[in-house]
Amino acid sequence: MIKEQLTALIGMEYVELEGDYAFIRGKTVEMDILHHSLQEWMQREGLQQDLSRYIVEAYYPSTTDEMVEILIPTYTKK
Repeated sequence: MIKEQLTALIGMEYVELEGDYAFIRGKTVEMDILHHSLQEWMQREGLQQDLSRYIVEAYYPSTTDEMVEILIPTYTKK
């Protein structure tokens, strides 16, 4: 029974977030570059990280390199 449930969940994704997030996706071996690139983009767009909410990272297995999607909560600078 448990094996059937786990098999049914492969490939499924459900994310429910409130508020605005900036996101980027890439290889997990490039995590530092991804975070840095996203922070630079946010700065250019006039966005700032909302420290009262969590950063979300979703990992996706792959046959070559594991992929990650990084979501950073944002708000507009005043």
